[in-house]
Amino acid sequence: QEVKVSSPDYPERNRENVMDDFLKRIECYKVTYQPLDPDAYDKDLSFIKVINVGQRFLVNRVQDYIQSKIVYYLMNIHVQPRTIYLCRHGESDYNLVGKIGGDSGLSPRGKQV
Repeated sequence: QEVKVSSPDYPERNRENVMDDFLKRIECYKVTYQPLDPDAYDKDLSFIKVINVGQRFLVNRVQDYIQSKIVYYLMNIHVQPRTIYLCRHGESDYNLVGKIGGDSGLSPRGKQV
């Protein structure tokens, strides 16, 4: 619900009006909505169906790198607010010689707490 209320479609509107408008939009969509049919008509199409905000996914005919990256992104996106921690490793032996990449151990300075 928070995602809908904070949508750019609704700048500076109150929560109740936003929800009313959003539910009206859904009713309008129902008139023309036709679900994909992967077992018959749409079996040759590439698509990703996200069910219940990521509870389930139907992935059909993903064929290349970009499509697989999109699937990965959608399957790992989260709509609930939460804390994300970012950290870096300590100084490595490769850092000391200007080398990037690899799997170097930590330097004595990198092991300090």
